[in-house]
Amino acid sequence: MIMDWTEKYRPKTAKEIVGNTKAAEGFKRWIKDFEGGRVKKASILYGPPGVGKTSCVYAIAGEEEHKYDVIELNASDQRTYKVIKRMAGSTSKTSSLEGKKKIILLDEADNLHGNADRGGAKAIGEIIMGTRHPVVLVANDLSKIPTGVKNRCKKIKFEQIKKSSISKVLIDICERENITFDEDAIEGISEKNRDLRAAINDLQAISFGKTHIGVDDISVYERDVFLGMNNGEDRSHFLDAIFRNDDPKPLLKMVINLDETPEDLIQWINENLFKVYWGNDLILALDCLSRADLYLGRVYLNQNYGLWRYAVDLMTAGIQLPKNKRHGDIDYSRPSRWNTLGRAKRSKKIGKEVCYKISKRYNISMKKAKMNALPYIKKLCTDKHTLIGIKKELNLKEEELALISGIKKEYIDNIFKEKTKFDENTKEKAIKEKSGKAEQRSISDFPPYIR
Repeated sequence: MIMDWTEKYRPKTAKEIVGNTKAAEGFKRWIKDFEGGRVKKASILYGPPGVGKTSCVYAIAGEEEHKYDVIELNASDQRTYKVIKRMAGSTSKTSSLEGKKKIILLDEADNLHGNADRGGAKAIGEIIMGTRHPVVLVANDLSKIPTGVKNRCKKIKFEQIKKSSISKVLIDICERENITFDEDAIEGISEKNRDLRAAINDLQAISFGKTHIGVDDISVYERDVFLGMNNGEDRSHFLDAIFRNDDPKPLLKMVINLDETPEDLIQWINENLFKVYWGNDLILALDCLSRADLYLGRVYLNQNYGLWRYAVDLMTAGIQLPKNKRHGDIDYSRPSRWNTLGRAKRSKKIGKEVCYKISKRYNISMKKAKMNALPYIKKLCTDKHTLIGIKKELNLKEEELALISGIKKEYIDNIFKEKTKFDENTKEKAIKEKSGKAEQRSISDFPPYIR
């Protein structure tokens, strides 16, 4: 299986950092000074994407004189206050079982500005203040990092890598992979990409299945073929390449350029697999997909992102192995699991609101409301009158009552529509009766002092 070259040729020492030697040396000095307790407890490595910021952290952490474990809070995590404190808070104050030192790495720190990251900046500030280990933030745009966080950090700038430096890296990779090349082809890739990571990805995609790359290969391989389409068309094109073709060569190029994570892609493939295969071929395809899923799980379990390539190979080229396929157009569906997860998240939120109302009404803790009171209240939801009483008692909304009773919301809505209509009729009847009695009153109905 093919390994991602950006992982395979990631720098192992500070000397291997390309184009930003000065920044790498500055980071290395900061690590040494941190060990001596003479500097700020956190640093920010900032600069354009693909210039070696994250690679610098891993390279210097792994050097013999330092030997740090890197604990990375991945950019895909939802970085709220609670998430960051849970994942990095305890880590910042403890050592590993082997007694090794740790670096706490937060990638894409300039994304701490959306609703999903609300409170994240506060958590990072608290971790920096209380940490026993160096905290490293990586960002493209320094101006987007909250001022309160920036002021606690040593700032180290990474510059755009020169074209000549990128070319040297690409030539070195070609020589290690036993690929011959035209110098103009290497220059063409370097010219197009001032992002070293993207240049290496392009080189791997262009040279896939070849022992020599020339200028013609560069002109054939154009990012615009894929990125010129909108995301939906791009994804459909990718799924067609898996389900409709037998050639695995274009797949790697497409995955590299597709604006989707492997985790999302495997969901799309799984959802639409059943529209194409059946019988033993379906079993074979599902086997490849399940193995890919195992590799993706190991990526997050071990923080080994090199395993992504193995997963991608299984869920693309592996899915092409079955030969019996249904023909004709396929109407690709969005992963139904995402809809289920959305509903589950909504239900969890509603359940939390119900427990809050129970705890306030009966002056008990949220835990007791959930563990003791809620199960009892659920058992009471057996008839219309009880449902009406519970709603009034706890001031519940219809959707909250539907959740705890297990009754469809449409049925709950009908109950309260009937109740509203009944109440209006009763009120109207009472008014009429009162009005009728008032008209029939005689002189004897009034007190003597009025007569």
